[in-house]
Amino acid sequence: DVAVYLAIKAAVEGTFAGGIEVFGLDRTVTVGDTTYAGVGYALDEYNEDLVSAEMVAKVEEAKAKIISGEIVVPTE
Repeated sequence: DVAVYLAIKAAVEGTFAGGIEVFGLDRTVTVGDTTYAGVGYALDEYNEDLVSAEMVAKVEEAKAKIISGEIVVPTE
């Protein structure tokens, strides 16, 4: 989990401030050779047959529009 990793990293580095941290679609963290998104979805052997390529494409399209600001997600 990205939030847990970043909280532990900040605590180890002495920069942990507490409070509310907001993670969006455009926030990532790289650990080793792998980059993880702050918000995302998981496809695995338990659900991959339930999610079509068309569904993934539509979600990725919406994600790109949210990141670019074309779609604004309400925060309240």
